[in-house]
Amino acid sequence: MSQSKLICFDAAGTLIEPAIPVDRTYAEFATTFGIGINRTLIKTRFGQHFSRLFRSRTETDEAFERLCWRQLVDAVIGAPSNADALFEALYDYYHAPSSWRVRPSTLDRLRDEIAAGNEVAIASNFDSRLERIIAHHVPEVPAERIFYSTRIGVRKPDPRFFRYIEAH
Repeated sequence: MSQSKLICFDAAGTLIEPAIPVDRTYAEFATTFGIGINRTLIKTRFGQHFSRLFRSRTETDEAFERLCWRQLVDAVIGAPSNADALFEALYDYYHAPSSWRVRPSTLDRLRDEIAAGNEVAIASNFDSRLERIIAHHVPEVPAERIFYSTRIGVRKPDPRFFRYIEAH
């Protein structure tokens, strides 16, 4: 008799991805808020600042992640007088399941693992917005099997992240 395994899938960039390229979304939101910026510059700045901001420390929580996103938006688009409203609009946009799409090949693999009798989980450096996104796109994964860095308090690849999953 084979033993059941827990198979963990990463979320952003593996199981899910933005439905519209990030540079296009940021450019459209910037335009809505009266800021002219080209997509190439957005893409360049996003790449320059994302890792620096989100990997600046291992410990994390909702407030720190939100601060990182705010600093990223400011670094990518600038900090106009309506920066607060622009940030909130972008942050809320990426909370909506419609802002994300599932990668079919990864979803197929996840479903294959379930069919084989294995448990699956989501294990990702993400914040609590992930719960709603996964519940919508991948209802096969129960909420208690959605593990994200702000829930655990540390980011991958810290071993404490994976020990937490093993314990739960």
